[in-house]
Amino acid sequence: NNSSNLNAIFTNILINAAAYTIFADNDSDDVDTTPDYYLTDGIINKPSDIVMNILTNEMEYGKYNPEQVSGDTVIIPNYKEYDIPSLELSREIHSNWKMGFSLDKKTDGKKLIEGILKETKSYPRFNSSGQFGFINIKDSYVFDDINRIIDLNDVLRYKFTETKREDVVTSCKMFYRYDYGHKKYSLNLYKSISSYLSDYMVTGKDYYNLDDIDGHKDINLKYHSDMQTVEMFMQHHLLNNCNTHNIVELTLPLSYMDLIVSDIVYLPLIGD
Repeated sequence: NNSSNLNAIFTNILINAAAYTIFADNDSDDVDTTPDYYLTDGIINKPSDIVMNILTNEMEYGKYNPEQVSGDTVIIPNYKEYDIPSLELSREIHSNWKMGFSLDKKTDGKKLIEGILKETKSYPRFNSSGQFGFINIKDSYVFDDINRIIDLNDVLRYKFTETKREDVVTSCKMFYRYDYGHKKYSLNLYKSISSYLSDYMVTGKDYYNLDDIDGHKDINLKYHSDMQTVEMFMQHHLLNNCNTHNIVELTLPLSYMDLIVSDIVYLPLIGD
């Protein structure tokens, strides 16, 4: 049951560092020392590490030693069950994040992980090899990030649409550090897009015909307790939602069947 042993998880606690110092090689009887980028500093703060710890030590996913039992000892993960490049990228884009929370009752593991990552820049997924990993949203991209360039001559059909104007967010109030005793959030943070884009309130609001109330959104953050981390998530959320998004539907030949969710593609301009 995914919800077993999830009744009291505190993520800002010291853990046995051995949980992140063993690399499992299924093709060899040897156990190698884990490279530094697999290690935590002993305190689990980053969303990727929190999720990996829940999966391995609470839900017993990807155990190196099948005889280890959750709750009896710190379970050593088999890193071959994880998409390590996506884990590294998630750690990189959350390098200064400090998430923290507690649970007051048993919780379904899948819903817990989805809830945590909903408040981050990463999303959960299993790749085609069955490894657990993340879809990560970076703050900016360069040409080297591109996984595939779409040849304009290969596009059989296409359709462009746009997300709704009602989805545009120009200001936000985030409530965080949930208090289970009083059943309310202890702190909150308010920011406007003008904090990051000074000209937006003139050009953007006119373009979308928005007033202050139209673009405002309140968000409850159940898995945050650190103000600096909330500020970083606030910036990410506002900058990624202050404009509508283009949605592109393409019909491509079978030569593109290797494309997967999270691939970064380059699409040349079509028509005018």
